[in-house]
Amino acid sequence: MSLKDEFLVALQSGQGYEELRSLARRHVHAGLQGRAAYDELEQIWLDYGFNDSDDESDFRNNLEAVTERLWYFGRP
Repeated sequence: MSLKDEFLVALQSGQGYEELRSLARRHVHAGLQGRAAYDELEQIWLDYGFNDSDDESDFRNNLEAVTERLWYFGRP
């Protein structure tokens, strides 16, 4: 399963930041490049329209936190 698909299932089931970060880390350790991981999570961000919204939710906040970590550090 791709990072995007697995991450989306985890987000929808209510998993928190640490679990989501661990999931992303597992994909990176398996060979997915940091930028590719970021791109997959950014696509979730765009698919849900968060780029056009300021609505707060745990779903959004957890996605944003892991995505930002990938952007700034290149790894989850």
